[in-house]
Amino acid sequence: MSSTSSASGRITDPGRTLGIVGFVLAFLAPPIGMILCLRARRLSGALAFDNTLAKAGSLIGLALTVGWAIFLALLTLLLVAYNL
Repeated sequence: MSSTSSASGRITDPGRTLGIVGFVLAFLAPPIGMILCLRARRLSGALAFDNTLAKAGSLIGLALTVGWAIFLALLTLLLVAYNL
């Protein structure tokens, strides 16, 4: 995949598409979306681009992953406490 646009000769953000996919997956599958967004930020950062969607997706993915982990831990404790 080329990081330059052939029509205008300008350099494009190599992590833009991956950032969009990661942002969407941050809501549907938070751990996967977070990993993709972190990868997109690294690709964009290599050429000094600021990938805002990837940054937002990585934070949303992290928050939702931690939220799910806390929810599952509390659910497990409840089920063990009540012998279900």
